[in-house]
Amino acid sequence: MKKSYTLFILFLSFSAAGQLCDPNTYSLKFDGLNDYVSTSSNNDLDLTTVVTLEAWIKAFSWAATPAQGSIICKHGWTLGEQGYVLRAGGDGQLSFNISALKNNGTPEGWKEVISTPGSMKLNIWYHVAGVYDGHQLKIYINGSLAGSKNFKGGINPSINYNLKIGRLADNGASDGRYWNGLIDEVRVWSTVRSEGDIFADMDNHVSSTSNNLAGYWKLNEGTGTIVVDNGSGNNEGTIHNAARNTDVPFTNSIPRPVIYQVGSDLISNALSGNQWNLNGIQIPGDTSMSIIPRIGGIYSVTVNFGLGCIATSEPFEIIITGINDLQSTQISVSENAIDHIVFISGPADIINKSYAKLFDLNGKIIKSINCGELGNQIKLDALSGGIYLFVIGNKDTYLSYKIVFE
Repeated sequence: MKKSYTLFILFLSFSAAGQLCDPNTYSLKFDGLNDYVSTSSNNDLDLTTVVTLEAWIKAFSWAATPAQGSIICKHGWTLGEQGYVLRAGGDGQLSFNISALKNNGTPEGWKEVISTPGSMKLNIWYHVAGVYDGHQLKIYINGSLAGSKNFKGGINPSINYNLKIGRLADNGASDGRYWNGLIDEVRVWSTVRSEGDIFADMDNHVSSTSNNLAGYWKLNEGTGTIVVDNGSGNNEGTIHNAARNTDVPFTNSIPRPVIYQVGSDLISNALSGNQWNLNGIQIPGDTSMSIIPRIGGIYSVTVNFGLGCIATSEPFEIIITGINDLQSTQISVSENAIDHIVFISGPADIINKSYAKLFDLNGKIIKSINCGELGNQIKLDALSGGIYLFVIGNKDTYLSYKIVFE
């Protein structure tokens, strides 16, 4: 029997800017001893009023205290207290810390917000974020608020320390505060990201053209020692000892098209870029959203979303019951496209016992015909030009044909 589906189709559109064709395949593994990523010096990251830091982390072991497990670090003290840092350790606690300035520019020391003990477990992926909006420091775990601290002022810009991933930015400090585990999808924003913003985007790559994206390291290159800054583009990173790893928190895969059957049609839920296939081979010229299967077989649709982003649907099997029985009677159908005549050839006793139905592309029956009354020529000159499905059969078997009228 044929597969059938309720007519509820979610049409699929695609925007290359959404980065959906850029799957997330790699993270970076840090050993907690000497592994890290260093970035070049650029004032895009020397933020003074607001900041949002984001990353995915999976800890293999916790540092002794939250201050000693650096995730995103652009702070230090040996050349003056400056900057900001997102870090974790202790009993699975997340920490966000800034070098604070009062509104009059006077240094206020370090201001830190920290989550409760046990907020995170080992060997589990967590999305973590730290936000400073000029009035409060906030931390988020998996998109949910995990702590806050009031402070009204600004950030002492970190002009003396280049941003590092997986260790302390301050090269002069005796303790490197290295990370032990995996890190992926590191972002620095020169704006305040809300809880809703963080939750909505944490499971996907974000567009490199997003507003106020000061630094963005997907850590997804797979080979080499260079990590690209997909934000401002000015803060390329260099890997020191850390290794590529295929364990990732999300896949960010291409959306797979879906085939629905509506009446006699197979319909793709992609609005454009369709190419229909039969038994794995392209059907020449069938590039619209719908197709009328003329024979049984395995149908699929391949959608080209543009910019090299291509995906193919699950196979969809069409079984036309009794097709061999009808074929054995040598029944065949052809058309005169100009005069709108359908010709049926085959043994007269079989034709006379058969019915025929004509469907439009919406699956609506246009005409029902008793072949015994009309014979082997059916004139349909009242129809407009277009594509139709012509079905001939009896109560047990049928054949379907694609008919094209000019």
